[in-house]
Amino acid sequence: MQYASFGKRFLAFLIDAIIIYLVSFITFLITRMEINISGMMIMGFFLSILYFSSSWLFFLGKSLGAQLIRIKVVFSGSKKIIVKKVILRSILVAPIVAPVGYVVLLVIIYIISSINIQRKEPFKTKKQMFWDLAADTVVVAT
Repeated sequence: MQYASFGKRFLAFLIDAIIIYLVSFITFLITRMEINISGMMIMGFFLSILYFSSSWLFFLGKSLGAQLIRIKVVFSGSKKIIVKKVILRSILVAPIVAPVGYVVLLVIIYIISSINIQRKEPFKTKKQMFWDLAADTVVVAT
């Protein structure tokens, strides 16, 4: 099993963040709600949970970004999908992906997290982020 590099993970992550941002923005336009940063962040948070949970349950761990970059999320020790772990991972990723206003912050947090994780010996081999550790998942190249 070849673990996905942080570069590939970041590209997939960025694609997914853009998709979630666009869906949030279109939803605001369709519903004619006032567009503001806090509203988009809240909507982005819930859309992120729905988006990542759905990608697990319906596309076997491959979000649209992951499909384009050819990586996927798998459970470390099991092939069986455990719904509560899927939801836990989605909830932990959601605050980082929840769109707009802080796309720059998103990039900075992701890079700092990657650097810190890469320094820790146990995490070098599997290249896991904190949400992977919590949900007992790894990201692999497909």
